[in-house]
Amino acid sequence: MKRFLVLITVLLTAAFMIAASLPVYAEPEATSVRRSPSNYQVPEGHDITFMTEAKGSDLMFEWFIRYQGKDFPVFATPETIGSPVYDCFTSAELTPAENISYLKLSEVKKALDGSQIYCIVRGANGIAITALSYINVESGGNICDPNEISLHNLIFPQGELCKYAMKIVEDEGAEYHYTWYTTNVNDITTIKVDEDTYDSTVFVMDTGTAGTVFVTCMVEKTAGGKTNRSLTGLTRFVIEEQDSDPTYTMSVEVMNMPARTEYTVGDNIDAEGLKLRAWTGQGYLDVTGSDKIQIFPNNIYSIEQKSLAAVYDCCAVAVPVNVSAGESAETGKFSIAPVSQPEYIAEKAGEPFSLEVEAVNANQEVNYKWFESDKDGSVGKQVGSGKTLWLNSGLTEDDGGVMYYLCVGECDGALSTQLFKVQLRTSGDPSNGSGSQSGTPSGKGISKGAIIGIAGGIAGVLLIAAIIIIASKGRKA
Repeated sequence: MKRFLVLITVLLTAAFMIAASLPVYAEPEATSVRRSPSNYQVPEGHDITFMTEAKGSDLMFEWFIRYQGKDFPVFATPETIGSPVYDCFTSAELTPAENISYLKLSEVKKALDGSQIYCIVRGANGIAITALSYINVESGGNICDPNEISLHNLIFPQGELCKYAMKIVEDEGAEYHYTWYTTNVNDITTIKVDEDTYDSTVFVMDTGTAGTVFVTCMVEKTAGGKTNRSLTGLTRFVIEEQDSDPTYTMSVEVMNMPARTEYTVGDNIDAEGLKLRAWTGQGYLDVTGSDKIQIFPNNIYSIEQKSLAAVYDCCAVAVPVNVSAGESAETGKFSIAPVSQPEYIAEKAGEPFSLEVEAVNANQEVNYKWFESDKDGSVGKQVGSGKTLWLNSGLTEDDGGVMYYLCVGECDGALSTQLFKVQLRTSGDPSNGSGSQSGTPSGKGISKGAIIGIAGGIAGVLLIAAIIIIASKGRKA
């Protein structure tokens, strides 16, 4: 009996040691914005680079332009590709870095003046929204190159002397002046000059009263007789009471969905009925009304939209929506239809072929553009124009044996799209899930519950094996 107990102890110890060596799942860090993009005053034809920094894991950055009251993705979708906002700059370029996203707009036009830029950040644990960044495009061109300057969102203890030093590299030979502004709400139109900090890169925070203050700095740079003014994005500074639970909003969740969740492309958002619950260290607060809750984006721009972002006190939560194509699919509306097969099978690698569309209910001349795409119909590199796309090089195995092409037709301001899939007969389709690996995702580890289950399973198997062995020995005896 003693040998049996010793054996069981050894087996259980080995099982739990094996389980303990497995990676433990850690809750993903909450998604939040550390720095919002700056506001810019630039000459027409100038390039602008916006930057935002976020915290969290598995981050995705979606940039938007608020143009003439409507929100558009910086990178056009099939539904927005003909919009005039994309004529306001020659190109957009996205440069990712670790937890940072840089957006460059090249050769901005005067028509972009008064527009706003913002970024929705999606992560493994929630979403976050940057502050709105304003663009002021001057036609005179008497402005020097601006600097990208941002401030970090920070928390300070109440009653302590706190100074915040802005990081900036001053160009040799240029003259700089700094003006700090504060406001109690997340609205740059309400800012007032902070009289306690004059012409300095160091902001002195008044921490005498607990609460939330939004801060921005105007940086004026003069060089070669030209002057530029860059206003940082509004940054949230929280002043916490000593040894007390925080009163500021730490997170929000949806309590009641809005009355309307069904939309068609082009609709404005109706958030009537939406109720959020805001959580602080001292309890929760139920929030309703458009004066307190902001919705991003403010309209439906694509049939691919799955959710909106509802924001209260700089905290955001996703609100799911269902989007349909709308009137563009009705009889009598302009559309384009495939002439060649939407799913074309190429017989041989490198063999030339073509794709073709035709217009339906076109009352004026139709403009056709062809783009490289993916299975979701995203707009990629333009590869042709006209009703027919000629692909003289065919497909190769280097292409993966499968390619997608999107045709966008425009007629009298109306847009219609057609997606084509081209596949080599001998090639597998990477979109069907073949070749995918199952098991634990890379870097995710295994949950504590799974570890306990594994340990218990191993221990159970070993226990049964021990009983069988002992019973067998008993029979032999």
